[in-house]
Amino acid sequence: TYYALKELSLKKLKGFSKNFSEINFIDEHIYSTNSNYKFNSLYFKKIELHTNIETTKVINKISFYGYKNKFLFSLELSNDSILIKEGKETITIFIIFVSIFLALLFYITYIYQKTVKKHNNELEEKVEERTHQIQSALNELEKVNLKLYDLAHTDFLTKTMNRRHFFMHAQNIFNIAKKNQKNLCVIMIDIDKFKQINDNYGHDMGDRVLISFSDCIKQHLNSEDIFGRLGGEEFAIVLNNYKLEDAIKKAEELRNEIEKIQIYIKDDIINITASFGITDIKNMKNIDEMLQKADTHLYSAKNSGRNRVRSRLNLI
Repeated sequence: TYYALKELSLKKLKGFSKNFSEINFIDEHIYSTNSNYKFNSLYFKKIELHTNIETTKVINKISFYGYKNKFLFSLELSNDSILIKEGKETITIFIIFVSIFLALLFYITYIYQKTVKKHNNELEEKVEERTHQIQSALNELEKVNLKLYDLAHTDFLTKTMNRRHFFMHAQNIFNIAKKNQKNLCVIMIDIDKFKQINDNYGHDMGDRVLISFSDCIKQHLNSEDIFGRLGGEEFAIVLNNYKLEDAIKKAEELRNEIEKIQIYIKDDIINITASFGITDIKNMKNIDEMLQKADTHLYSAKNSGRNRVRSRLNLI
């Protein structure tokens, strides 16, 4: 058996007394393959061995008992814990190696995390840069789409709806008004003697007249009304939720405002007028029919001397 990392010889213990009847090892620090040893003895019935391990030494106390477990005497043996010190040194070296290993592991982990963080930052910067590029491209694409939309739906010179867009939008408004039995009116407008202006002053002056005319009309319309150039000096307005009487008043208002337009060219001043033809949704099947009817009233206004408003309520 062993105790305190040193061998305790049973032969020596037997030599101390050949008359032991029982040997008990009492302490969990003592390791033995057999827990009890019994001897035939005339003098000692029991021996107890108690071990106390201290910091610098190991103390073994051997107690001897006679018959009826009567205590006889005890021996106390003390040994320096050399092997314990060696064990401590071994443990210290082990701890040092473990500490070095952990420090190295932490350092490697730190370097790895730092490298990963650096790569992540670089990746985020690249993603952000790419996102910015994509967003810029999308913004440019949106601008191009808006320009294409304007080109497809807007008259380049007057910035009003072109003929195609006007007809599409006007038909939708007509369908809604017809379905909901709402009022709707259409006004056809033609600038008086526009050909003479082009012939006398040139097409550049004609363009100025068209722009001034369009701006004047747009300033006096509501957001629900639509206004478009059908071609040349001919324009059309859809007045949503207007009775015919109200549409006539609106046309007269616009006619008066157009009369106020003055365009200066050198020492000359150009004044313009316009003729108006109006129709309402009553008995109409589609927007084309309304525009044709309004166009008929427009030519009635032209034939009546120009600068006039004509409808089924005021044919003369």
